Parts: sequence; C-alpha cells; structure tokens
Amino acid sequence: MVKKVDSSEIIIRSYKEGDEEQTLDFLNFCYGNWGSMQKWKYLYTEQPLFTNSDIVIMEMAGRVIGHGGMHFRNFALGDKTLLAVLLGDGAIHPDYRGMRLHSKLLRERFQRAKNKNACLCFGWTLKNSDAYKSDIRQGFVEVKQFPTYLRILDYGNILKAGLSDILVKNGRLRAALLSFECPIYFKTHSKKFSISELFDGVSGSQQDKIEIFFDENAIKRIYNFRSIGKTKKMYILMYLLVLRKIKISYSSFKAFIIFIKQAKAIISSL
Repeated sequence: MVKKVDSSEIIIRSYKEGDEEQTLDFLNFCYGNWGSMQKWKYLYTEQPLFTNSDIVIMEMAGRVIGHGGMHFRNFALGDKTLLAVLLGDGAIHPDYRGMRLHSKLLRERFQRAKNKNACLCFGWTLKNSDAYKSDIRQGFVEVKQFPTYLRILDYGNILKAGLSDILVKNGRLRAALLSFECPIYFKTHSKKFSISELFDGVSGSQQDKIEIFFDENAIKRIYNFRSIGKTKKMYILMYLLVLRKIKISYSSFKAFIIFIKQAKAIISSL
C-alpha cells in the first residue's frame, strides 16, 4: 500500500560517513540479498573516481526510503576521452512506490552526472518492469545486444532466489502469503523451503501445511514472471497447473480451506 506523504518531507542528499549500515540494510531489503559491506565498499568508496555525491539517498524522518548509485568511467575513443556514468542500485522502499520517486531519483542523478561533464548514461533494468517504464519515460533508449544463453544447473536455488525477488518487490503478494495461518512450502525435485525462510512471520502447526511443487519445465516458463502482465501470468499458471507442472498439495482439510480463503488475495496481487 502506498503511503500518503508530503513530498516536501522527503530529503534528497549525498552519502555521508556513517550511512553504511543503514544503506546496506536498505539494499538487502529491497533486492532480497544484495550483498555484503565488502561488496558495497568495492563498488563505491574504494573506486578511484568515487565522491560522496555518487550515492544519492532519499530520506524521510531519518529513514532511508530511496537509494541510487552512480559509477563514473572514462571511455577512450581514439585520442579522445569521454566520461560516462553507469547507474546502479536504484531502489525505492516498497511502502513509497507509486509516487514517481524512481523518476525523481533518476533526474537527480542525471543532474549530478551533468555537473561532472558526463556525456553518456547507462542503465540496466528488467524489461517491462516499473523501473524499465520509468527509465523509458526519462529518455533512455534501449540498446539491442547479442543474444545471451543460459543453462540452469540448480533449479531449487533459482526458484528460491526468484521468489525472494518477487516477494520483495510485490508487497501485496508478500502480505497475502504471510497472512496464511499455516506454513507454505515450495518444492523442486531437489530442494524444499518455506516462506518463513524468505520472510519472518509465518505461523501455524506443521500438521497443517501447504506444499507447492514446481518441476523444471515450470521454472523455465516463469523465469520472467515479474515482467509480464497479469492476464499472461494467470494463463501461464493455469496452463502449468493443468499439465501438473505445478502441483499444490495440502496436509489437512484445514490447510485446503485456508488456501481457498486466501486464493482471491493472491490472484489480485499478481
């Protein structure tokens, strides 16, 4: 749910010494598992061109609600050198999304890059995501790249990481799943994990539980789940359920009733 706040309450400032722990906690919350302090220092403060203004922080009442990083690099073109900026780690707290703060964060970084005489700006976002749409509105042009091929080696960990990413960025779905009165488990042929391993707060007895199984073909079909529309999401899920590539099992009648009661909330949050 989007909070109603006065934009004048939001402070935009540069990184300052002492922000490290709160900033790292924020990134790990928004991205699910962003990384360690060592990674943060390597990407930012230990870089030779780094200045404090390369990290933009949005803050309200002393709380970090937005973060945007910049990485400056010199591009050699023949005998000329151009300064380019790579945008990274842009995030808005889920409670404050839907207020165009991502666009505001972009414009702030554009201006700072111009002040340093940067000529080019690069960014990477998931196609058709809210961040992608915001980037296009702000003037980014998609650059076509050579195809990339991948082979999944560990379907269980891919499913766990993907679900964590979806639940971090979809507050309504996260709230719907965490409101269940019994634990929910996700399974592959080689791995089993519960929602409580991703987020705290799931309660209920082990006798009443719900297990959702994904086979390898299902995981391949939903790899870009977050970037597609709701109608297509529903079609894919129904298709996989009918083919039994996704199977839902219940340890008790009570667990079945709980799932049926919550199904509407889950569907509406997709």
